[in-house]
Amino acid sequence: MGPWRRVAILTACTVILGFAMSASAWSDDSDGKGRFPGLPFLPCATDIKGEGTNTPSLGCDFTGPNFVNDYTWLNFPQVGLAGSVPAKQWARIPISMMATSIDLSSEPRPDEGIQNEYWYKVQAFFVSPDGSPDNYGDSSEIVVRTVAFGSIPTEVTLQVRQKRDAKGLPRPLVFRPHDVIKRIGPGNTTEHTLYPATLKDDIDVSVTSLKVDGSDVRLIDRCSTGTRSRLTVSSKPLSVITPDDWDTSKGLTKLEAEFDPTEYQYGLYGGTLSGSVDIASFRGCRTSTGDDVAPLLTSAISGAGNPVSVRIGAAGGCTFQDEQGRSLPVPPGVTKPDEACPVRDLGMPNKKIVVIPEPFAMPTSAP
Repeated sequence: MGPWRRVAILTACTVILGFAMSASAWSDDSDGKGRFPGLPFLPCATDIKGEGTNTPSLGCDFTGPNFVNDYTWLNFPQVGLAGSVPAKQWARIPISMMATSIDLSSEPRPDEGIQNEYWYKVQAFFVSPDGSPDNYGDSSEIVVRTVAFGSIPTEVTLQVRQKRDAKGLPRPLVFRPHDVIKRIGPGNTTEHTLYPATLKDDIDVSVTSLKVDGSDVRLIDRCSTGTRSRLTVSSKPLSVITPDDWDTSKGLTKLEAEFDPTEYQYGLYGGTLSGSVDIASFRGCRTSTGDDVAPLLTSAISGAGNPVSVRIGAAGGCTFQDEQGRSLPVPPGVTKPDEACPVRDLGMPNKKIVVIPEPFAMPTSAP
């Protein structure tokens, strides 16, 4: 049984539970805050098939507006790799947890030869590390070691921060996986296609620490680009034919059995998204001695088309429930999978599908 099917069963059970609860439990959160401090209220999705659509998710018709907030927190770890074109330098994005709501919808259309089509809406929040002023929305710190002005050893510690609303709550990072299984021949021969999914958003790239020639310059202002930096990452398309005599004990389809999350992204199985980040110029970078180092940081880090890749784990291993059966986001401060993911093996025949994503190899050439 694939993880998306297990989660679908879990969701169905919680939908039934939610349906049995009183209508008062479905009341909307008028002030925009959810029941988890530091996270916003997520309204029930009506755009499950994409922006501009008007298709509700599977649970919305049954449980009311609290469905997304109460029954879709599946969570996953993420790890990454980023490159700076100006610095000709790569940096590892450390593995950390995302509080993640994953909503889904499916539609079989036998008359069109569609065995099933799946849409997902993934809404993710960084679990802020210790020392951050907010519970969610701030990434783990990323250390970049480079050489400024061609000769000065420089160590910059960066942090990515999500956009925030007027109440100071983080706005979700959203991407929408989409796949379809279509009959293409006699018997049970099918074609399983993964469509590209893109995450595109404005982010704030902040400098939390700066060491020049081994000395900490002690930044006293909030040194950042503001939400003027742009992150764009996408998954790769994939299409695989499943023959009529396929052994389903290997996976629902041949694609499920052979899917490699280090190359592709597939629904709740996790996977890889790659693209670039355009880092805007820095502002507010004043040191304890009164020097403005924003020009140095801008020349060393800022620029368009800096490569970045993100790999996420399969959903289902980092999920918790309260006493009422409602799912929970990763608690504040729990940034490591060792603390957040009690289940590491989802029992998949395809052992490439893992809860803890594989780190990226460091490239041998400059970005």
